[in-house]
Amino acid sequence: QNHISENPATKVILFGFGQKSRNLAHQFQKHGIEIEIYDNNSEYHETAKELGFSNINLIDFEDEKHLDILSELSQHLIICSMDDEAINHYLAISLKVNPFHGKIIALTDTKQTNRQLKLAGADIIFDLYDESAKEFLEQLDEVGAK
Repeated sequence: QNHISENPATKVILFGFGQKSRNLAHQFQKHGIEIEIYDNNSEYHETAKELGFSNINLIDFEDEKHLDILSELSQHLIICSMDDEAINHYLAISLKVNPFHGKIIALTDTKQTNRQLKLAGADIIFDLYDESAKEFLEQLDEVGAK
């Protein structure tokens, strides 16, 4: 058990269903933690469906309506793992500009990106090469308690 699964008001919102986040999404699924997936890639959208994920949303960053979606996610745990790092930065900044009270975690794989994501407003950077999806889940308890 962990903070996320014990607190039904807090959902895990996963932005991106690419290589970075797939293993992590499976770990959540295995531990009974409900996740909501947003991606701008329709192929990833289909892949997520095929792998048994039901709460998947296709998001269009060109359409301003996505800003309404971001503001509705105010209390949740956000994981930015879009394939395009620029979108991860954009998401973190957009969330911080809106009245956002949750935590933003960014999945990354380069030190340069880590610094940029911190500046963009990510609360926690999780380096996928240094740590595994299983270790990430163990850290969720600490993240949720903060």
